[in-house]
Amino acid sequence: MTEENDHTQLARQFVHYTHQHVFITGNAGTGKTTLLRELKNTCRKKIAVVSPTGVAAIQAGGVTIHSFFQIPPGTFIPTSDNQWEEGSTRFITHQGLLKNIRFSRNKRTILQELELLIIDEVSMLRADMLDAMDCLLKHVRQKPELPFGGVQIVYFGDLYQLSPVVKEDEWNVLSSFYNSPFFFSARVIEEMPPIYISLEKIFRQSDIQFINLLNQIRNHTFTEDDLQWLNRKFNPDFVPDPDEPCIILTTHNFKADRINQHSLTRIDEESYEFEGEITDDFNANLLPVEQTLRLKKGAQVMFVRNDTGEDKRYFNGKIGIINEISNHHICVTCPGDNEIIEVFRERWDNIRYVYNPDKDKLEEDVIGSYTQYPLRLAWAITIHKSQGLTFERAIIDSVDSFSPGQVYVALSRLISMQGLVLSSPVHKEAIKTDKRIHEIFKHVIIPDDWQSYYFEKRNEYIRTSILEGFLWDFSVQKITEFADHHQLSVLWEEENNLHSLRSVLRKTRELQDVGRRFNRQLHDLFETDDKEKIHERTIAALKYFQHECRQLLSASDSIMAALRKQKRKRSKLRDMTRFVQLYQNQIDKMSRSELLARILIGKEDIEIIKQEKENLSETIHQSNVSDNKKKIEKINTYQQTLQLFREGKSIEEITTERGLAKSTIENHFARLISENSIQATEIISQSVLDEVATFADEHQTTRLNELHSITKQKFSYGQLRIAIAYYEIQKAQLNMND
Repeated sequence: MTEENDHTQLARQFVHYTHQHVFITGNAGTGKTTLLRELKNTCRKKIAVVSPTGVAAIQAGGVTIHSFFQIPPGTFIPTSDNQWEEGSTRFITHQGLLKNIRFSRNKRTILQELELLIIDEVSMLRADMLDAMDCLLKHVRQKPELPFGGVQIVYFGDLYQLSPVVKEDEWNVLSSFYNSPFFFSARVIEEMPPIYISLEKIFRQSDIQFINLLNQIRNHTFTEDDLQWLNRKFNPDFVPDPDEPCIILTTHNFKADRINQHSLTRIDEESYEFEGEITDDFNANLLPVEQTLRLKKGAQVMFVRNDTGEDKRYFNGKIGIINEISNHHICVTCPGDNEIIEVFRERWDNIRYVYNPDKDKLEEDVIGSYTQYPLRLAWAITIHKSQGLTFERAIIDSVDSFSPGQVYVALSRLISMQGLVLSSPVHKEAIKTDKRIHEIFKHVIIPDDWQSYYFEKRNEYIRTSILEGFLWDFSVQKITEFADHHQLSVLWEEENNLHSLRSVLRKTRELQDVGRRFNRQLHDLFETDDKEKIHERTIAALKYFQHECRQLLSASDSIMAALRKQKRKRSKLRDMTRFVQLYQNQIDKMSRSELLARILIGKEDIEIIKQEKENLSETIHQSNVSDNKKKIEKINTYQQTLQLFREGKSIEEITTERGLAKSTIENHFARLISENSIQATEIISQSVLDEVATFADEHQTTRLNELHSITKQKFSYGQLRIAIAYYEIQKAQLNMND
């Protein structure tokens, strides 16, 4: 591995096969977003993606930092001195942050299980926010000696683009603790500086002279000659060719909105409105497309996401003209395309992370969604919203540029200089970058020998993973929490019964002690670098612990059998299956350690890590898990709701038992009604159904938002969903009779 190698591959290797923190940066168009999505989909570690802003989080397929860590609003002060909090709600110290956290069991488990955290758009992340994240992870994971509690952090972003937002009065306080508001000034970065990997191959531009200009703007090395060459593109009277759509990049929302609305009114065609639909939990302030989308034939529009279909007909930022439109139909033509694009509604998901104990991984749970046509008016857009997009032609209005990096972001959206027009000349003051950005190189690692450094960190990763595999601390903690939470009466009290929960827990703690002693032996062997002996001892330890786990799994089977005989023990039985899964996960961890020991002695290649979890799930669970506790086939989520309903439970009881939002359960009922699994009158009175149906008929709409407004919020969204499902069935039956 040398400096000349592909930096993208270098980044992959450090993320997949080390614990090393990594800062992945690069010029606009070098493929940072593509690499982030690839790592998210292929990395075998337990991974979460976060971003400083909601819009960026939705684009990256992650969540906001505030929602993931539940950080309260305010400015974080990296001290335990409470004087900063006296009489103020704006400043939060270490103690104040930890005192106010109220993590659910699921959230705490997610943070404890987390192995890799990707932070996107890190240029906008403030140093105090990063230190707050570090403080919470150290506390929840009970590893105060490790930066971020031992979680690997991968930072993505370009510091030369949009900067952190910090008010003057906030900086008056923060400047006592930080040299700059940028993330690299955080105190945790001093504890664990990331390696610096800059992606170099530019995919967006191929115009060498234009690329050089962008680099000179980034590095603040542009000259008067460069500025004059750029301003040759100034043309205040430019009128775009209708056959070659061109977008205006401007500085403020009000400017873009004014241009778009004025251009739309000039088109002498019928106007159509398309209502987006919010389902469950989706912040209305973060909609990727307007909720009420007003369009006309001839309107210039831009696609705001990549085509999710097989044909990949459009991409995020592609511009075209509407050539056909009706209440239920939109077609767009784009320059250079022979085919007309029929556009369909797309869905954006709001997710949260949940821990799946059966698969021992973090998964994305969709808690809300937004459905709308992936289009927006595109005569103009703000420079801020253009970040991440690619344009063939653009008019840049930078006269009111107010933020460092704005002009660079605008220029770097373009493929080449040929498609650029300046509506106002670019002044030297507008091409400004924050000089503090260059301080980054004091806070990152750039090895002289990348190959040696990589193998050093890879071997550290293997060693740490082997040692952690035989530690039972986390399993014992979770099992103890489970036992304390449920206090399983007679199952707990029968101390002499080998199959009581008390005896199982006692045996597990004994194994914890054995694991700690073995861990110390491995430490000593690593000090002598006796790799063959390490492998020999891991094989012996794996066989011992597998045997003991089989005994514990058998005892757990007996406890579950007893629970099945007790009435109203469904939630305890469900948690008991998770309790059992902890032993299966522990076997997986130890087996993985043995695999890594094989890699250590050269009998396997590091690439085996990519497959070991799938292989272990198949082989170990088949051989070690008895028939009674083989994973029960999951019932479809709607069928689970139906089953509980048939048992006589109300919506409120089902909501409590399933741990879901009431609106989600109501949505289940709407689907079950549409599938004729239940009758609507079993949920809602006939009079309510008839009243909603009357409103739907009179106003010729079944849109939730419209009906909610028409009925003056008399009914909840959940009731309306159920009533609409009933109404659609009645209409279908009438049509069949006709």
